Amino acid sequence: MKSFVPLLILAVGVLSPVANASAPDDLTAIAHKLDEMLFDQAFNDCDTDVLTQIVADDLEFFHDKSGKMSGKRSFIDSIESGICDLPYKGTRQLSEAGLTVYPLRKNEELYGLIVQGKHEFFAKYDGKSEREKTSTANFMIYWELQKDKWMMKRVFSYNH
Repeated sequence: MKSFVPLLILAVGVLSPVANASAPDDLTAIAHKLDEMLFDQAFNDCDTDVLTQIVADDLEFFHDKSGKMSGKRSFIDSIESGICDLPYKGTRQLSEAGLTVYPLRKNEELYGLIVQGKHEFFAKYDGKSEREKTSTANFMIYWELQKDKWMMKRVFSYNH
């Protein structure tokens, strides 16, 4: 039984974004998990329920083509009535360069991450075997650690 407890603690630490992680590899893993939740689950699969877990109430989203959006509900509504309601299946793919992660600390205590990357967007129409590239863009997301939980607080989507 004693050996089970450390294994359980290790498993929980590996499977969930760890709030107090400080090693660059740990932070990169956290950033990839958050990116997966945001894009693979919410954007690509239209599982907008996941957004309620990771989007801050006071989210600000800045887009170089469609302007500024404020608030969690506005953002979730825009995904539901936007990408999830298109006449084609839209998907996002992270570029091969991946993510660049910058930890933010105050007095050596981690309070946030800046995550940068480049991604491509595609459309797959019914009856067509190939998907079409619709755009490429850069992004930067500020993730804030709030009560041991990572919340998407500020987003910049640009260079479309």
